[in-house]
Amino acid sequence: MNYIRLYNYRPALDGHVLDNAICAWTKMWNLSAPKQLTCGHSEIGFQCPYGGWEQGLCYTSTMQDKVNGVVMRPAKDVVWKHPERWTYFEIPCYSDHEFESARTWCEVRASQNIRYDKRAIASFFWFKRLDSAKSDICSEACWNVLKNVKGLELLLTLNIPSPLRLAHTVYKCGYDLYDLKTGKVILKAK
Repeated sequence: MNYIRLYNYRPALDGHVLDNAICAWTKMWNLSAPKQLTCGHSEIGFQCPYGGWEQGLCYTSTMQDKVNGVVMRPAKDVVWKHPERWTYFEIPCYSDHEFESARTWCEVRASQNIRYDKRAIASFFWFKRLDSAKSDICSEACWNVLKNVKGLELLLTLNIPSPLRLAHTVYKCGYDLYDLKTGKVILKAK
């Protein structure tokens, strides 16, 4: 069986002020989320069939590291750079078709690379979308994969999901949260 992962970034005080601000602000609006779900950025991960998760790919939308827009990039350059800062949910794909559909969805979106701007980031701090609905922020890009490919029912009710809201919703769908560095469950699903 193949799996996809929803990676959740736990920001540190390292100069990425925006990640810290998104994390703190969205926590205020998601007080029921368990403390282990602290996150400021989301990525979808695909395992490489021959090299494991470290050799796989990550899919997201970002404005960091001289990149702007929807991208697929090597997991070793993103989540494995600082494994102590990442958590993940492992979500089974019940068929090869489901897994390939998820990866194809991401590849097509990445090839279109619809960019977003600071108005999209401001949507985290406001109650409605401030830019084009055609562009995706990181958690929206991941949400669209889970919603359209996996069909997770609770995800259909989200509006503009923050990384924390997305993580909390996936947790409520019954998935355990793992620490990337240790591989151990740090929050057991209810």
